[in-house]
Amino acid sequence: MGAGTLTVQANASTSDGVHVHLSDTGTSFTNLMVSGHPEITDDVPPNTKVALSGVGTVCLRCEATGSNYIDVKGIQLLIGQNNIVGLPAGTLIIVGHASALIHTSSSLP
Repeated sequence: MGAGTLTVQANASTSDGVHVHLSDTGTSFTNLMVSGHPEITDDVPPNTKVALSGVGTVCLRCEATGSNYIDVKGIQLLIGQNNIVGLPAGTLIIVGHASALIHTSSSLP
């Protein structure tokens, strides 16, 4: 698995103080490749999960959102049981992280 470059961006905005727009516009990969998975390209959709034999599970463009926040991780690798890399199972490796939070009139007490 590899990528030439990775840019991670999280955006939150409002034009009226109530309605929130969240996006990962600006997040991009260049020369993304995952061995054995030719379907994985630079235009990978959010929350694409791939099992990596002997390693664990990778989530590409991992996103979590709420009513007023977005959290984006470019590459999130969860090390699995009996892995060949010698790391404890459950180890989480994150490459590239961005988050955005916006307070609106509806989110204030």
